[in-house]
Amino acid sequence: MSAITLSRQDVRRLAISKQQLAADRPVDLMDVFRALGCVQLDPISAVARSHLLVLWSRLGAAFDHADLDRALFADRHLFEYWAHAASIVLTDDYPIHAWMMKRYSTGDSDYHQRVRDWVTKNDALRRFILAELDAKGALLSRQIEADGLQDEVWVSTGWTGGRNVPKMLDYLWTKGEIMVAGRVSGQKAWALTDHVLPTHVTRDPLDDQALTLTAAQTAIKALGAATIAHIRVHYTRGRYPTLPEALKQLEHDGIIVRAQVEGISGVWYIHADDLPLVRAIQADQWDGRTALLSPFDNLICDRKRTAALFDFDFTI
Repeated sequence: MSAITLSRQDVRRLAISKQQLAADRPVDLMDVFRALGCVQLDPISAVARSHLLVLWSRLGAAFDHADLDRALFADRHLFEYWAHAASIVLTDDYPIHAWMMKRYSTGDSDYHQRVRDWVTKNDALRRFILAELDAKGALLSRQIEADGLQDEVWVSTGWTGGRNVPKMLDYLWTKGEIMVAGRVSGQKAWALTDHVLPTHVTRDPLDDQALTLTAAQTAIKALGAATIAHIRVHYTRGRYPTLPEALKQLEHDGIIVRAQVEGISGVWYIHADDLPLVRAIQADQWDGRTALLSPFDNLICDRKRTAALFDFDFTI
């Protein structure tokens, strides 16, 4: 199939539609998460917490914060983990995120080596935290009293500098050994993954190719149209180990198609499922609406893409 030619307006409208920001609002919270793949968490709340703004901008009056808490901490349809940043993601996508859990701190960078050395030296702290969570259930960081178990203090200019318990919790979370089981006044309550994750969820990580094939489709669908550079920084940012090969396979199988965008160089990709929407947009069968966007909204979180598509140079 030859490459489709799109105007920048076509791509903007496609992106807005796929981001659930066009005239027809979604009506279900989980439909939003299935469309976006992830919603970024951020503590800044000049108006409201970022994830709440993202959901409200899609659902409007239909959004109830209690529905989100229920999906996260009662039904367990969602959980908190790393996507293109710390995010809320789908529990059904656990095998995608388990790929990072299995590989975290196994790299050969100086940082990964420093983490490994620090964890080894603080193994008594690691074992103590896991034992406390096993015995007592979900705990806030401040409820874990680990005096005398910190053999080497974590050195950092960030929020974990000198705070070994939060750093170890972050390590165990990223490794998939613990999860956020709830929140108390915004603070995370930690629990063992085996105590929280539903038993029916597949825990085994996808292999490199399966991961990339699956995650790339999620990213392309969420973005509407995307270059390889856009895909790399969206959804599972930096976790597309076989992306060029995966895109070739998806294109060969007719799952994605190539596109050229007028005035922007490079190859873009569209999911084949979205071709009817593209045709409708090009036939001017499209309506938008006004929406309030968080600075970390999925539509605009890639600043280079935002500048290229919207001529909007967004700087905080």
